[in-house]
Amino acid sequence: FTYAATTAELNAKKSELNKKANEAKNQLSNVKDEKETATNELDTINNSITTVNNEISKLTMQLDELNGSISTKQKEIDAKQKEIKEKEELLKKRLVAMYKTGGTSYLDVLLSSDNYIDVLASYDAVKEIAQADTNLIEQIAEQKTQLENSKKDLETKKSEVDSVKAQKESKNTELVALQKTKQAK
Repeated sequence: FTYAATTAELNAKKSELNKKANEAKNQLSNVKDEKETATNELDTINNSITTVNNEISKLTMQLDELNGSISTKQKEIDAKQKEIKEKEELLKKRLVAMYKTGGTSYLDVLLSSDNYIDVLASYDAVKEIAQADTNLIEQIAEQKTQLENSKKDLETKKSEVDSVKAQKESKNTELVALQKTKQAK
């Protein structure tokens, strides 16, 4: 049994095969285009992931610096508070000592001097004591002002830490979303 095909049938078959071949080429071209688009999208997602990871690293470094700065500032505040307390104790002791001596005034010291040289020596001593007390009071006031400024600075840094933590958390959320998108692609 032989199959004899006519030329018309062969041409129809050839035309049908050519049509299928063209459809396959078109499908292949479409698949290549889709693959290229998906690859470009993946590259974009990978670039975004890299950018977000870099931003997270910068925010982490910023947090580390801020936490170090906060620690240093807290130590400064503690040292200033200790120094102020010591100076206040010294001033308190001097005032108690003056009270216990019976309220002897500077004028009493000068009038109790026997001669002019004693008056001058007593005057210089009284003047130095009064100046030392004044200096101590001024130092305490200045250090308290510095302490308040340091505390304000510390609070500012703590606020910055909160802000940076929020930014970092946002970037972490963005990173997770990008990684899910990448996985889906």
